[in-house]
Amino acid sequence: MNARKSCLYVAKNAPAGLMNEDDISILEDATNDFQIYEDYYIQHFLEQPYNERKLIVPVQSYTDLSQKKLAVVDINNLPAINFPMGHPVANQLYVGHPYIPSKYIPFENYELELIEDKIREFSQIMQYLGATEINIESVNSSSNNKDVNTDQKLSGGADYKFISGSGNGERYITNKLLEDISQHINLHQKFSPKKTPMLPNNLVWYQNEPSWQRLYNQRMQGALLEHEERIETKKSQVVENSELKKISAEVKWLFVQANGNWEQSVEEKFEAHENAILSIHVKFAPLDSLGKTSVQDTIKGTIKNTMNSLTSYASSVGNIVHKILPVDMTDIEKEYLDELKACLEEDGEISSRERRLLNCLRERLGITEERAEELEVFLLNPQLTEEEQEYLDEYKICKEEGEISSREKRLLDKLRVKLRISEDRARELESSLDLN
Repeated sequence: MNARKSCLYVAKNAPAGLMNEDDISILEDATNDFQIYEDYYIQHFLEQPYNERKLIVPVQSYTDLSQKKLAVVDINNLPAINFPMGHPVANQLYVGHPYIPSKYIPFENYELELIEDKIREFSQIMQYLGATEINIESVNSSSNNKDVNTDQKLSGGADYKFISGSGNGERYITNKLLEDISQHINLHQKFSPKKTPMLPNNLVWYQNEPSWQRLYNQRMQGALLEHEERIETKKSQVVENSELKKISAEVKWLFVQANGNWEQSVEEKFEAHENAILSIHVKFAPLDSLGKTSVQDTIKGTIKNTMNSLTSYASSVGNIVHKILPVDMTDIEKEYLDELKACLEEDGEISSRERRLLNCLRERLGITEERAEELEVFLLNPQLTEEEQEYLDEYKICKEEGEISSREKRLLDKLRVKLRISEDRARELESSLDLN
């Protein structure tokens, strides 16, 4: 956001006594405006196009927002995103998952994590399709930059344009992505499938992999008994090799501006990686040898898969809700949610008959399985933060006392801003209370 960058620049550089034409301190005005733009930027961060939020660096304090490749954010006021355990760390670079908006991964191992994630999903699909054996091996195991480590230091005062080559440095570079992949992913498994082939729930990569979709169709036609799939790191690489030098320069400049002394022992992070290729060989059981499950077993399996999916989903978001009920919920969705709520009121559980009827109702109402799952997650486990709960409690009190007055609305809005809750999120919370 250019306004955010401009306001920070003025706030950092305007003379303290300089006034504008309205006799207001330019420094104070820019500082206040920056906070407004900053709050908006953080609240709507995940709504930006992926390429604009792909790379982020959390910092302890802002010194410069001139970066073109990086999104610099305050580590004490982060967007609604998830990091691995022990993260985030100030002044460390993170990469956003291409298909899970809220997930961010440390830059140094993002390629390995994405390729592992992709292969796990492929292997899971193969198991669900009746695989008897899966073999995974690395096709290539060499790199353009071989057997090197790094120890580089860069001191402050370097020119931004020449930063990648200036300062005092000792360089000893390595690229061990292929070796890491070979160590982590080599796999040989055998199975004894019994169930009718199907797709597992909650797939992330499948919708973006046409070859997997063709494979599924082939397998379901019954003739496919063996398949070899090649998965390459370059196809899930979200940071192009051509971007690495510019990213490296911006990260270094940011560190120099922050503390005047930058040290890095992993310079190979910003070196171009050779494409790693993995070969996955799958053998399947004949389709006619896999028993047809009964209708009752199918219903039980559906219920179990759905509840497992809901549990996994709820635990993954923690205190951050990123697929919660939208403000513009339709009357049809409210009707479905009312029926779902009625099923749960007696004993808190949904029987197999109720689940079957709910599925029929969902189909008749034209609600997708994914949307129905979101509604159920919302009803069973809304996962509110302390701030959201505080806002909801105050809103509830106002509602209990009658219709909310314009003055109460204004005070609630001020409370929302203080609690750093977006307008959309506040409407979602209010909508949840209205439903109950």
